Amino acid sequence: MIEEIANDVLDKLSLTSSNDFERFVGVEDHIAEMSSLLCLETEDVKMVGIWGSSGIGKTTIARALFSRDFQGSVFIDSGFKSKCRKNYQKANLDDYNILQFLSEILKKNDIKMDHIGAMGERLKHHKLLIVIDDLDDHVVLDTLAGRTQWFGLGSRIIVITKDKHLLRAHGINCIYNVDLKIKLFRCSVNMLSSKILHLMVLWDLLLK
Repeated sequence: MIEEIANDVLDKLSLTSSNDFERFVGVEDHIAEMSSLLCLETEDVKMVGIWGSSGIGKTTIARALFSRDFQGSVFIDSGFKSKCRKNYQKANLDDYNILQFLSEILKKNDIKMDHIGAMGERLKHHKLLIVIDDLDDHVVLDTLAGRTQWFGLGSRIIVITKDKHLLRAHGINCIYNVDLKIKLFRCSVNMLSSKILHLMVLWDLLLK
């Protein structure tokens, strides 16, 4: 009986691909650690980074946090950025797509603004959750979440990227390393498999 259980566990472990480890760990583990970094009980405005390689589950973690209690929220994905990327280097507010950004957060159309500093005036009384996914250009971050003072008390900005230097350059020091989490899980799996093999050897000796 013990041998059958051990073999079954080993079979499952050997068939688990690297992409399956995020699901194996469970998104709740990630949520718990991210919630700790976000310090949701505090009223200050906080920026947190999610850093890791492609396809490891960074966006999944951020989307799971999206149901939290905020007055407004916006998920800035690759579609949003690619649509206006060509305009980011220009000085016109419309080109920066800030008006669209504000419309999505405040759920209002026909928003007008004279200068970029007015964005803070619009948002500083709102508790917001802003997620910037797959960041690869610091201008995007500087434009849409340049200063914590732009946002109301309790707001959280989550920045997802493969480039840790982009986070550091923006002063984001609270960073969740998804790769490290997966590596730690792999180590625990290897230790578990070694213990199971040891038990199997002992079981064989007992049967002799």
